[in-house]
Amino acid sequence: MAGNDELYGTDVFLLKVVWTGTRTRQGTVLCLVGKGDNGACPHCHLFARYGIILIGINFVLSRLLQQKGVLRMSYDKLFAPGQIGSLELKNRIVMPAMGCSLAESTGEAGARIIRYYAERAKGGAGLIITEITRVDDETGVGTPNQLSVTNTHMIAQLSRLAEAVHAYDTKIFVQLHHPGNQTPSRLIGGKQPVSASDVTCKVIGEQPRALTTEEVEAMVRKFVTGAVIAQKAGIDGVEIHAAHGYLVSQFLSPHTNKRTDKYGGCFEGRMRFITEIIMGIKAYCGPKFPISVRMNGSDYLDDGITEEDAIAQAKYLEALGISCLNVSCGTYDSGATIIEPNYFKEGWKRHLAAGIRKAVQIPVIAVCNIKHPAFAEEMLEARDADFVGIARGQLADPFWGCKAKAGKDTLIRKCIGCMECFRILNDGLPLGCTLNPVRIRRRQAGPRRSRTYCRRGGRRARRYGSGINPCKERI
Repeated sequence: MAGNDELYGTDVFLLKVVWTGTRTRQGTVLCLVGKGDNGACPHCHLFARYGIILIGINFVLSRLLQQKGVLRMSYDKLFAPGQIGSLELKNRIVMPAMGCSLAESTGEAGARIIRYYAERAKGGAGLIITEITRVDDETGVGTPNQLSVTNTHMIAQLSRLAEAVHAYDTKIFVQLHHPGNQTPSRLIGGKQPVSASDVTCKVIGEQPRALTTEEVEAMVRKFVTGAVIAQKAGIDGVEIHAAHGYLVSQFLSPHTNKRTDKYGGCFEGRMRFITEIIMGIKAYCGPKFPISVRMNGSDYLDDGITEEDAIAQAKYLEALGISCLNVSCGTYDSGATIIEPNYFKEGWKRHLAAGIRKAVQIPVIAVCNIKHPAFAEEMLEARDADFVGIARGQLADPFWGCKAKAGKDTLIRKCIGCMECFRILNDGLPLGCTLNPVRIRRRQAGPRRSRTYCRRGGRRARRYGSGINPCKERI
C-alpha cells in the first residue's frame, strides 16, 4: 500500500458514491456500486440511509487509471540533464529560495533545516537554492532563525547541509541576501533600516537611511565574504538576491535609487553595486564558481523597473560573466506579484522569463506559479525558460519531482495558494504548510518520553522521562 505521500493531494477527480449507512459491528459500510429501488442496494442488500453524496476520493480513481496506463506521462524536457556554468544538473527542476526560518538562532544550519532540504533533494529536485541567507548581522536580518554566512563559524554546519543534499545527486546554491528597507527595526535590534536612498517601503512603514558611499563599499565586501564562506563549505554556487525590492534591487530600481554618487544616477551607476559584488566573488572564488542572479522582470510599480529595463539589465549581467538568471517580479509595495494567492493563474508571468531568455544566451530559471508537471514541460518545450522554479509546490509535496518522473501526477499534493505559509512566517514562526504540516514540524516537539523497565524487589518499575532511575539510585 502506498504511503501518505501517495494517497493525498490529487485534485482531479470526484466520484459519485452511495453511502449505505447501516451501522454494523465493522462500522459504516460504503458501497461504490449504486442504489437500487426503494433505497435498497441490490448488491449488498443494505438500506441506503444517506443517499447519494459527492466525495473527493480522488486517489481511488487515479490509482485505477494509472494501473491501466491512462495517466502515465513522460516529461523528456523536464528530466533532461541541464547545465549552469560548469555545473551539471540531473534535471530541470529548481527549488528556488523561500524563507523557512528553520536554521538555528545563531544562523547555523542545524538538524531541522538539513532535514528539510535533504527531503526535497530526495524528492527529485535537481538544484536547491537555500532560503534568504544574510550577509550582514547588523542591518541585514530578514527573518528570525535565518541562515547566515557572516563568519567562518558557519562553515562546519553548512558543509553538512551540502553533504546531505549531495547524497541524492542534487546541487545546492546559497542565496546571498540583504533586505534593505524591507525589514522592520525590531529584527535588527531597534536600529534604523538602511537602503540605497531614504525611500520608505509602504508595507514596513519605517523610513530608512541611505547608506553612505563607504558603507556601500563595505556592504560589497560582506556579499563577497558570504560567497567565500559558502564555497569553503562545499556549496556548489551562490545566488545574489537582486529581486523583490530587497537591497540590491533597491540600487537597481529608479523607484528607490535617488543617489547622486557613483552608485546612482544613470543606468551604469545603478548597476555598479551588483557589478562590484559579482566581480568581487569572481576574484575570490574563481571565474568558474557559478553565480546566479535573481532579478525582477518587472517591479510592477509606475516608477520602477519595467520589462524593457529588465532586459537591458539581463544583457548587462550576462556580459559580466554570471552563470544564470532567475527571473521573478514584484516588490513588497506591489504586493501579491511576489507570492501569488490562489486567484493568480498558473504561468501568469511566464512572458517575463520568455522575454529575457530571448535576449541572453545564459540559462534562465522561470518561477511562474507552476503546479503541474505538464505545464512545466510545456514551458520548456516552448523555450520560455531553461529551468523551472517550483518553490511552494515542493513545500506542499517534497516528492513533486519523483512523482512526476514516475507518472504519478495526480498523486502530487499541489499548492492551493492559501498563503498560510506566508502568514506563519510573518508571525515569526518556522515555515508551515496547510497541505503538509506534519512533514515540516514532525520533529519540532522534542524527543518522546522514554520508558524503561527494571526489576525492583521482584516487581517491575516504570520510569518516564529522563528522571533518576530508582533502581540505580538505591544501588
